[in-house]
Amino acid sequence: KYEKNISSAINYIIESLNMEGIILRENWIQKRSRFWGKWRKRWTVLMYEPYCNICYLTTYKQRKSYIQPTEFILLNNKCEIFIIDKDETLFEINLNDKHKTRIVFK
Repeated sequence: KYEKNISSAINYIIESLNMEGIILRENWIQKRSRFWGKWRKRWTVLMYEPYCNICYLTTYKQRKSYIQPTEFILLNNKCEIFIIDKDETLFEINLNDKHKTRIVFK
């Protein structure tokens, strides 16, 4: 019961951010799940919210469907992005996440 309320609140915040946010990039990616190690196809959106001055990455199961994200990652100055291949199409994001900047939805 309590988790659903938190999840609803987080969804509300993300939807509010998306209304004011500017899409910087969006495309399909293959994302490796954190726990099972399986590769999943996700519609990924990199957004900038000018009023709060934040940048974040969200993933969705469907293309251009900006509701019910599967994941929300707040990008901040502690994040490190490692480019793994020459074409810059394979990368890894290290969040150094002591402050829970990555939220995974069920």
